[in-house]
Amino acid sequence: MSKADELIRLLVLGFDDRKWPDKVTAILQESLDWDYIIALAGLEGVNGLVYDRLKKNCLERFIPKSVFVRLESIYYTYSAQNTLIYEELARVAAALAEEGIPVIMLKGLFLASGIYKNIALRPMRDLDLLVKKEDVFSAVEILEKSGYKPIVPVKDQLENTFNYSVTLARKNVGINNFLTVDLHWHILNSSWLMGLSSKKCDMEPIWTGSETAVIAGIRMRVLSAEYLFISLAINAFTHCYERLILLVDFAEVLKEYKEKIDWRLVYEKAKTCYLENIISFTLDLVSKTASSGARPGGIFKRKYHYSRPVLMYVCTKKGLIEKCKAFFRIILVITRFLFKRLGHKNA
Repeated sequence: MSKADELIRLLVLGFDDRKWPDKVTAILQESLDWDYIIALAGLEGVNGLVYDRLKKNCLERFIPKSVFVRLESIYYTYSAQNTLIYEELARVAAALAEEGIPVIMLKGLFLASGIYKNIALRPMRDLDLLVKKEDVFSAVEILEKSGYKPIVPVKDQLENTFNYSVTLARKNVGINNFLTVDLHWHILNSSWLMGLSSKKCDMEPIWTGSETAVIAGIRMRVLSAEYLFISLAINAFTHCYERLILLVDFAEVLKEYKEKIDWRLVYEKAKTCYLENIISFTLDLVSKTASSGARPGGIFKRKYHYSRPVLMYVCTKKGLIEKCKAFFRIILVITRFLFKRLGHKNA
Protein backbone atom coordinates (compact mmCIF):
# COMPACT_ATOMS: atom_id res chain seq x y z
CA MET A 1 0.00 0.00 0.00
CA SER A 2 1.33 3.44 -0.93
CA LYS A 3 1.73 6.21 1.65
CA ALA A 4 -1.10 8.11 -0.02
CA ASP A 5 -3.48 5.16 0.31
CA GLU A 6 -2.45 4.59 3.91
CA LEU A 7 -2.93 8.26 4.78
CA ILE A 8 -6.47 8.29 3.40
CA ARG A 9 -7.35 5.06 5.19
CA LEU A 10 -5.97 6.30 8.50
CA LEU A 11 -7.79 9.62 8.24
CA VAL A 12 -11.22 8.11 7.53
CA LEU A 13 -11.11 4.70 9.21
CA GLY A 14 -8.08 4.53 11.50
CA PHE A 15 -9.26 6.28 14.67
CA ASP A 16 -9.32 3.07 16.71
CA ASP A 17 -5.58 2.72 16.26
CA ARG A 18 -3.85 3.98 19.43
CA LYS A 19 -0.88 5.11 17.38
CA TRP A 20 -3.13 7.05 14.96
CA PRO A 21 -1.70 10.55 15.69
CA ASP A 22 1.90 9.40 15.35
CA LYS A 23 1.25 7.42 12.17
CA VAL A 24 -0.63 10.25 10.46
CA THR A 25 1.91 12.88 11.49
CA ALA A 26 4.80 10.73 10.25
CA ILE A 27 3.20 10.26 6.82
CA LEU A 28 2.30 13.95 6.49
CA GLN A 29 5.95 14.91 7.00
CA GLU A 30 7.01 12.78 4.03
CA SER A 31 7.09 13.92 0.43
CA LEU A 32 3.56 13.28 -0.84
CA ASP A 33 1.84 13.66 -4.19
CA TRP A 34 -1.11 15.78 -3.08
CA ASP A 35 -2.63 15.92 -6.56
CA TYR A 36 -2.89 12.14 -6.42
CA ILE A 37 -4.21 12.14 -2.84
CA ILE A 38 -6.97 14.63 -3.62
CA ALA A 39 -7.92 12.78 -6.81
CA LEU A 40 -7.98 9.41 -5.01
CA ALA A 41 -9.96 10.77 -2.06
CA GLY A 42 -12.45 12.23 -4.53
CA LEU A 43 -12.76 8.88 -6.29
CA GLU A 44 -13.34 7.18 -2.94
CA GLY A 45 -15.90 9.82 -1.90
CA VAL A 46 -13.98 10.92 1.21
CA ASN A 47 -12.46 14.33 0.37
CA GLY A 48 -14.78 16.05 2.84
CA LEU A 49 -13.79 13.61 5.57
CA VAL A 50 -10.07 14.03 4.83
CA TYR A 51 -10.37 17.81 5.21
CA ASP A 52 -12.44 17.52 8.37
CA ARG A 53 -10.05 15.07 10.06
CA LEU A 54 -7.02 17.20 9.20
CA LYS A 55 -8.61 20.41 10.49
CA LYS A 56 -10.09 18.96 13.68
CA ASN A 57 -6.74 17.43 14.63
CA CYS A 58 -4.79 20.60 13.79
CA LEU A 59 -2.75 18.80 11.13
CA GLU A 60 -2.96 21.50 8.45
CA ARG A 61 0.45 22.79 9.53
CA PHE A 62 2.00 19.75 7.85
CA ILE A 63 0.27 20.44 4.53
CA PRO A 64 1.14 23.02 1.84
CA LYS A 65 -1.26 25.94 2.16
CA SER A 66 -2.39 25.64 -1.46
CA VAL A 67 -3.35 21.99 -0.86
CA PHE A 68 -5.33 22.82 2.26
CA VAL A 69 -7.17 25.58 0.38
CA ARG A 70 -8.12 23.07 -2.34
CA LEU A 71 -9.43 20.60 0.25
CA GLU A 72 -11.34 23.40 1.97
CA SER A 73 -12.91 24.41 -1.34
CA ILE A 74 -14.04 20.83 -2.01
CA TYR A 75 -15.47 20.61 1.51
CA TYR A 76 -17.60 23.72 1.07
CA THR A 77 -18.64 22.60 -2.40
CA TYR A 78 -19.98 19.38 -0.87
CA SER A 79 -21.80 21.45 1.73
CA ALA A 80 -23.39 23.71 -0.89
CA GLN A 81 -24.41 20.80 -3.13
CA ASN A 82 -25.93 18.83 -0.27
CA THR A 83 -27.78 21.92 0.96
CA LEU A 84 -29.49 22.14 -2.44
CA ILE A 85 -30.34 18.43 -2.29
CA TYR A 86 -31.90 18.74 1.17
CA GLU A 87 -33.88 21.79 0.05
CA GLU A 88 -35.29 19.75 -2.82
CA LEU A 89 -35.94 16.83 -0.48
CA ALA A 90 -38.00 19.09 1.77
CA ARG A 91 -40.10 20.13 -1.22
CA VAL A 92 -40.57 16.57 -2.51
CA ALA A 93 -41.30 15.16 0.95
CA ALA A 94 -43.90 17.85 1.62
CA ALA A 95 -45.65 17.15 -1.69
CA LEU A 96 -45.80 13.41 -0.98
CA ALA A 97 -46.91 13.91 2.64
CA GLU A 98 -49.70 16.22 1.53
CA GLU A 99 -51.16 13.33 -0.48
CA GLY A 100 -50.72 10.90 2.40
CA ILE A 101 -47.95 8.82 0.82
CA PRO A 102 -45.56 7.37 3.44
CA VAL A 103 -41.86 7.73 2.63
CA ILE A 104 -38.64 6.49 4.26
CA MET A 105 -35.37 8.36 3.77
CA LEU A 106 -32.56 6.13 2.46
CA LYS A 107 -28.80 6.06 1.97
CA GLY A 108 -26.88 9.35 1.86
CA LEU A 109 -29.92 11.48 2.64
CA PHE A 110 -30.05 10.00 6.14
CA LEU A 111 -26.34 9.35 6.59
CA ALA A 112 -24.98 12.83 5.84
CA SER A 113 -27.01 14.55 8.56
CA GLY A 114 -28.22 11.70 10.77
CA ILE A 115 -24.95 9.76 11.13
CA TYR A 116 -22.08 12.04 10.08
CA LYS A 117 -23.77 15.07 11.72
CA ASN A 118 -22.25 17.27 9.02
CA ILE A 119 -23.67 17.35 5.48
CA ALA A 120 -20.31 18.32 4.01
CA LEU A 121 -18.74 14.98 4.98
CA ARG A 122 -20.90 12.66 2.87
CA PRO A 123 -21.29 13.42 -0.88
CA MET A 124 -24.71 12.80 -2.47
CA ARG A 125 -25.94 12.80 -6.03
CA ASP A 126 -29.66 12.05 -5.85
CA LEU A 127 -32.67 11.50 -3.62
CA ASP A 128 -33.18 7.89 -2.54
CA LEU A 129 -36.64 7.34 -1.09
CA LEU A 130 -38.49 4.19 -0.08
CA VAL A 131 -42.21 4.03 -0.87
CA LYS A 132 -44.71 1.20 -0.84
CA LYS A 133 -45.06 -0.51 -4.20
CA GLU A 134 -48.76 0.25 -4.35
CA ASP A 135 -47.96 3.96 -3.96
CA VAL A 136 -45.42 4.18 -6.77
CA PHE A 137 -47.82 5.39 -9.47
CA SER A 138 -49.28 8.04 -7.17
CA ALA A 139 -45.82 9.17 -6.07
CA VAL A 140 -44.68 9.45 -9.69
CA GLU A 141 -47.73 11.54 -10.59
CA ILE A 142 -46.96 13.92 -7.73
CA LEU A 143 -43.31 14.23 -8.76
CA GLU A 144 -44.30 14.83 -12.37
CA LYS A 145 -46.28 17.86 -11.21
CA SER A 146 -43.02 19.12 -9.72
CA GLY A 147 -41.20 18.77 -13.03
CA TYR A 148 -39.71 15.28 -12.69
CA LYS A 149 -39.93 12.85 -15.59
CA PRO A 150 -39.47 9.05 -15.44
CA ILE A 151 -36.36 7.90 -17.30
CA VAL A 152 -38.05 4.56 -18.13
CA PRO A 153 -41.85 4.02 -18.33
CA VAL A 154 -43.09 3.33 -14.80
CA LYS A 155 -45.44 0.54 -15.85
CA ASP A 156 -42.57 -1.41 -17.42
CA GLN A 157 -40.52 -1.06 -14.24
CA LEU A 158 -43.32 -2.22 -11.98
CA GLU A 159 -44.22 -5.21 -14.14
CA ASN A 160 -40.61 -6.40 -14.35
CA THR A 161 -40.07 -8.75 -11.41
CA PHE A 162 -36.34 -7.99 -11.48
CA ASN A 163 -36.75 -4.26 -10.83
CA TYR A 164 -36.80 -2.63 -7.42
CA SER A 165 -37.04 1.10 -8.19
CA VAL A 166 -38.01 3.76 -10.68
CA THR A 167 -35.85 6.80 -11.47
CA LEU A 168 -37.14 10.26 -12.29
CA ALA A 169 -35.07 13.24 -13.37
CA ARG A 170 -35.59 16.99 -13.29
CA LYS A 171 -33.61 19.72 -14.99
CA ASN A 172 -32.81 23.18 -13.67
CA VAL A 173 -32.47 22.07 -10.06
CA GLY A 174 -29.74 20.82 -7.71
CA ILE A 175 -26.24 19.86 -8.80
CA ASN A 176 -25.28 20.94 -12.30
CA ASN A 177 -28.94 21.89 -12.88
CA PHE A 178 -29.92 18.23 -12.91
CA LEU A 179 -31.22 15.98 -10.14
CA THR A 180 -32.68 12.49 -9.98
CA VAL A 181 -35.08 10.84 -7.55
CA ASP A 182 -34.94 7.07 -7.05
CA LEU A 183 -38.21 5.69 -5.71
CA HIS A 184 -37.41 2.29 -4.20
CA TRP A 185 -40.03 -0.20 -3.08
CA HIS A 186 -37.53 -2.63 -1.54
CA ILE A 187 -34.30 -2.28 0.43
CA LEU A 188 -32.68 -4.84 -1.88
CA ASN A 189 -31.14 -2.59 -4.49
CA SER A 190 -30.04 -5.12 -7.05
CA SER A 191 -32.17 -6.95 -9.60
CA TRP A 192 -30.03 -10.11 -9.48
CA LEU A 193 -30.06 -10.07 -5.69
CA MET A 194 -33.84 -9.76 -5.70
CA GLY A 195 -34.02 -12.81 -7.95
CA LEU A 196 -31.74 -14.82 -5.68
CA SER A 197 -33.97 -14.10 -2.71
CA SER A 198 -36.44 -16.89 -3.47
CA LYS A 199 -37.80 -16.74 0.07
CA LYS A 200 -40.04 -13.76 0.61
CA CYS A 201 -38.27 -10.65 1.86
CA ASP A 202 -41.23 -9.10 3.64
CA MET A 203 -41.19 -5.31 3.63
CA GLU A 204 -43.94 -4.87 6.20
CA PRO A 205 -41.63 -5.24 9.25
CA ILE A 206 -39.43 -2.53 7.74
CA TRP A 207 -42.34 -0.12 7.56
CA THR A 208 -43.74 -0.98 10.99
CA GLY A 209 -40.26 -0.78 12.51
CA SER A 210 -39.39 2.56 10.89
CA GLU A 211 -38.86 5.58 13.11
CA THR A 212 -39.60 9.28 12.79
CA ALA A 213 -36.65 11.64 12.95
CA VAL A 214 -35.75 15.20 12.07
CA ILE A 215 -32.92 15.09 9.53
CA ALA A 216 -31.45 18.37 8.25
CA GLY A 217 -34.57 20.09 9.58
CA ILE A 218 -36.90 17.71 7.71
CA ARG A 219 -39.25 15.45 9.67
CA MET A 220 -39.37 12.06 7.93
CA ARG A 221 -39.38 8.34 8.52
CA VAL A 222 -36.03 6.57 8.68
CA LEU A 223 -35.02 2.91 8.84
CA SER A 224 -34.53 1.28 12.22
CA ALA A 225 -30.90 0.62 13.18
CA GLU A 226 -31.14 -3.05 12.15
CA TYR A 227 -32.61 -2.41 8.72
CA LEU A 228 -30.31 0.53 8.08
CA PHE A 229 -27.40 -1.81 8.75
CA ILE A 230 -28.79 -4.45 6.36
CA SER A 231 -29.55 -1.94 3.59
CA LEU A 232 -26.05 -0.45 3.74
CA ALA A 233 -24.43 -3.89 3.69
CA ILE A 234 -26.47 -4.83 0.60
CA ASN A 235 -25.65 -1.53 -1.10
CA ALA A 236 -21.92 -1.86 -0.41
CA PHE A 237 -21.86 -5.48 -1.53
CA THR A 238 -23.84 -4.81 -4.71
CA HIS A 239 -21.28 -2.15 -5.63
CA CYS A 240 -18.45 -4.52 -4.72
CA TYR A 241 -17.13 -2.12 -2.07
CA GLU A 242 -15.52 -0.22 -4.91
CA ARG A 243 -15.54 3.11 -3.02
CA LEU A 244 -14.13 3.58 0.46
CA ILE A 245 -17.09 5.76 1.48
CA LEU A 246 -19.32 2.65 1.39
CA LEU A 247 -17.27 1.05 4.15
CA VAL A 248 -16.96 4.32 6.06
CA ASP A 249 -20.79 4.55 6.04
CA PHE A 250 -20.92 1.11 7.56
CA ALA A 251 -18.29 1.92 10.19
CA GLU A 252 -20.00 5.18 11.18
CA VAL A 253 -23.36 3.42 11.59
CA LEU A 254 -21.69 0.80 13.79
CA LYS A 255 -20.26 3.53 16.01
CA GLU A 256 -23.59 5.36 16.23
CA TYR A 257 -25.74 2.31 16.93
CA LYS A 258 -23.37 -0.24 18.48
CA GLU A 259 -25.44 -0.35 21.67
CA LYS A 260 -28.80 -0.30 19.88
CA ILE A 261 -28.49 -2.88 17.10
CA ASP A 262 -30.38 -6.11 17.73
CA TRP A 263 -28.00 -8.56 16.03
CA ARG A 264 -30.48 -11.42 16.41
CA LEU A 265 -32.98 -9.45 14.33
CA VAL A 266 -30.30 -8.47 11.80
CA TYR A 267 -29.32 -12.06 11.06
CA GLU A 268 -32.88 -13.35 11.30
CA LYS A 269 -34.04 -10.91 8.62
CA ALA A 270 -30.92 -11.42 6.52
CA LYS A 271 -31.33 -15.19 6.57
CA THR A 272 -34.83 -15.06 5.08
CA CYS A 273 -33.30 -13.43 2.00
CA TYR A 274 -30.07 -15.49 1.85
CA LEU A 275 -28.12 -12.43 2.94
CA GLU A 276 -26.52 -13.59 6.20
CA ASN A 277 -23.14 -14.23 4.55
CA ILE A 278 -23.19 -10.77 2.97
CA ILE A 279 -23.67 -9.25 6.43
CA SER A 280 -20.76 -11.27 7.86
CA PHE A 281 -18.57 -10.55 4.83
CA THR A 282 -19.16 -6.81 5.12
CA LEU A 283 -18.44 -6.78 8.84
CA ASP A 284 -15.18 -8.63 8.28
CA LEU A 285 -14.16 -6.31 5.45
CA VAL A 286 -14.82 -3.17 7.50
CA SER A 287 -12.71 -4.60 10.33
CA LYS A 288 -9.85 -5.59 8.03
CA THR A 289 -9.88 -2.30 6.12
CA ALA A 290 -9.75 -0.28 9.32
CA SER A 291 -7.04 -2.35 10.98
CA SER A 292 -4.81 -3.63 8.21
CA GLY A 293 -5.50 -1.35 5.28
CA ALA A 294 -6.88 -4.03 2.95
CA ARG A 295 -8.26 -2.35 -0.15
CA PRO A 296 -12.04 -2.49 -0.59
CA GLY A 297 -12.96 -5.10 -3.16
CA GLY A 298 -10.16 -7.45 -2.13
CA ILE A 299 -8.81 -9.33 -5.15
CA PHE A 300 -11.15 -7.56 -7.55
CA LYS A 301 -10.04 -4.69 -9.73
CA ARG A 302 -11.53 -1.27 -9.09
CA LYS A 303 -13.36 -1.18 -12.42
CA TYR A 304 -16.98 -2.16 -11.87
CA HIS A 305 -18.59 -4.98 -13.83
CA TYR A 306 -22.03 -6.51 -13.36
CA SER A 307 -20.58 -10.01 -13.01
CA ARG A 308 -18.51 -9.04 -9.98
CA PRO A 309 -21.24 -8.98 -7.32
CA VAL A 310 -22.54 -12.31 -8.63
CA LEU A 311 -19.06 -13.81 -8.28
CA MET A 312 -18.66 -12.28 -4.84
CA TYR A 313 -22.04 -13.70 -3.78
CA VAL A 314 -20.79 -17.21 -4.55
CA CYS A 315 -17.42 -16.56 -2.89
CA THR A 316 -19.00 -15.55 0.42
CA LYS A 317 -20.76 -18.90 0.78
CA LYS A 318 -19.04 -21.31 3.13
CA GLY A 319 -18.31 -24.80 1.86
CA LEU A 320 -18.54 -26.39 -1.58
CA ILE A 321 -22.18 -27.43 -1.20
CA GLU A 322 -23.34 -23.93 -0.30
CA LYS A 323 -21.29 -22.45 -3.15
CA CYS A 324 -22.92 -24.89 -5.59
CA LYS A 325 -26.38 -23.99 -4.29
CA ALA A 326 -25.65 -20.30 -4.75
CA PHE A 327 -24.33 -20.92 -8.26
CA PHE A 328 -27.46 -22.83 -9.29
CA ARG A 329 -29.69 -20.11 -7.84
CA ILE A 330 -27.83 -17.61 -10.02
CA ILE A 331 -28.35 -19.81 -13.09
CA LEU A 332 -32.09 -19.96 -12.31
CA VAL A 333 -32.24 -16.17 -12.03
CA ILE A 334 -30.46 -15.72 -15.36
CA THR A 335 -32.78 -18.26 -16.99
CA ARG A 336 -35.86 -16.52 -15.63
CA PHE A 337 -34.51 -13.18 -16.78
CA LEU A 338 -33.88 -14.44 -20.34
CA PHE A 339 -37.34 -15.98 -20.62
CA LYS A 340 -38.83 -12.74 -19.33
CA ARG A 341 -36.96 -10.69 -21.92
CA LEU A 342 -37.85 -13.10 -24.72
CA GLY A 343 -41.48 -12.97 -23.66
CA HIS A 344 -41.45 -9.17 -23.92
CA LYS A 345 -39.87 -9.27 -27.37
CA ASN A 346 -42.39 -11.79 -28.70
CA ALA A 347 -45.36 -9.95 -27.23
